[in-house]
Amino acid sequence: MLKNILVEAAISQSFTVVSELDNSIFLARKDGRAERYLIIKKISALDSIDKIHEQIMLGLPESLRVEPSFNKNCDLVLIHKLESLSDFKKIEDSALEYEEDPYHFKKYFLYFSDAEEKAICGKDFANFSEIILNMAEFADYKKNPLKPSFYSIAARTFIKLPFLAVPRSTKILQALTDSVFARLAEDGLSGTLSTVVKVSNRYDVELIAQELINEELENIKAANSSI
Repeated sequence: MLKNILVEAAISQSFTVVSELDNSIFLARKDGRAERYLIIKKISALDSIDKIHEQIMLGLPESLRVEPSFNKNCDLVLIHKLESLSDFKKIEDSALEYEEDPYHFKKYFLYFSDAEEKAICGKDFANFSEIILNMAEFADYKKNPLKPSFYSIAARTFIKLPFLAVPRSTKILQALTDSVFARLAEDGLSGTLSTVVKVSNRYDVELIAQELINEELENIKAANSSI
């Protein structure tokens, strides 16, 4: 399931599927002179990187094998299933060995748990892009990153894969000054700025007003940080 979603994600970034085996999918993206290749491989055992590379080369389609830039412009995404997210600590060293190996492509190790696999059942990449912008889900994820959820696997996917960027929110942000003035009004301080503006010309009214706004911003920030 996750492998199919990753393929959707790659296609959304102009990759095309060149070949597909049982556990490996080979993709390519050619945009003028810019060429990029991608291999998505599911691994059930943490074999040596040399063995994994041998398996990949055995299934590598000839159309990619003859490309001069294939080896230096290819990313390898290894996906591995865990029973529980806490199990990652047991294999962390192996995952780092894969990613830090200077040979056989640039590698990225993406793990997921059995519970996360169930959470993404029936989902697609569009759902991944939607959930990643959900601030409530993000807050829950920050409180307990080891809790398996749809958001946890979506976040890990966007963090790990080099060809993906977090989608931009289409929400129109309220002007900061509007937020400040609204907060002042809620606290019964809407007349404060008017009073300041009317003070003696001996003072820099604009500066005083700005200081008041800055002070209120600090109060708002302090209040939010305690939530």
